[in-house]
Amino acid sequence: MKPLARALVLLVAGMLVAGSVYAVGPAYEGPMGNPEEPALRPYKWMWRGVKALAYHPVVALGSGNRKTPGLGMVDVFRGLRVGAVEFNESLVKGILCSEPPEAGDYKNIGNANAFLAEDVLFRNLADLGTAGAVFSSAAGAAAIWLGQKMVDHHPVHSVEYQEKLKKNEQMLRDARKRSRTEPATGAEQGGTPPPGKDADASTATRIPHEPRPLDRHTGNLLKLGR
Repeated sequence: MKPLARALVLLVAGMLVAGSVYAVGPAYEGPMGNPEEPALRPYKWMWRGVKALAYHPVVALGSGNRKTPGLGMVDVFRGLRVGAVEFNESLVKGILCSEPPEAGDYKNIGNANAFLAEDVLFRNLADLGTAGAVFSSAAGAAAIWLGQKMVDHHPVHSVEYQEKLKKNEQMLRDARKRSRTEPATGAEQGGTPPPGKDADASTATRIPHEPRPLDRHTGNLLKLGR
């Protein structure tokens, strides 16, 4: 297809999508009473896909390392497959002007990944295809796939220990989040704030001044010089 014909096809498709957006009513009203803008749905879904593409590889990497430290890093390719499928599904939903996703929906999986999770044959083919697309080599894709099978069926750590590691990681993340949100100054924690120009005079500790010694040379000093 020539570049001009391709550009015309894309322009017509864009006009059709833009025209269909105006026929879609708002799904909700904002906190200020303003209705949802359906024309922004393709961008909302695309952003959901971008976040899913970045989120699922990280989750898969942590899950694989909890099973078998080191070798479990091969699961990052499985997470990349999940994120890529979510990204494409989000683009399709955006083109169809589906109702906008809820906050945090990128952490979930859609219908396509749910189907792959249940079907062994298509899941293995998808994992092989993802590894092959990254390495551009049949040997590399096969090595990644075999590593994933080793991690799945012969993990170093038991399921109970994996759950314990996951719980400890969540507790560590919660502690870090609390440390960022809790006040850091002594005044906000009920103590005494450090002295400074921004300290409140009513709460700052007042340091008593030592009494100044009296100077015995008082009065008219010219008389003392006679």
